[in-house]
Amino acid sequence: MKPRKICCRAVTLIELLCVVAIIAILMGFYLPAIGRAFGRVKTFLFGE
Repeated sequence: MKPRKICCRAVTLIELLCVVAIIAILMGFYLPAIGRAFGRVKTFLFGE
C-alpha cells in the first residue's frame, strides 16, 4: 500500500496577519466617514 499524499494548502500566519492588517487599515479610513454620515442623517431627521 502506498501512503496517501495530502495536498491541502494551509494559510500561513503571515498571510493571515497581512489580511487582518489590511482590514484594520480600511476600517480606520471608513469608520469616521460612516460616523459623519450617521450624524448628518440624525441632523436631517431630528433637527439636532
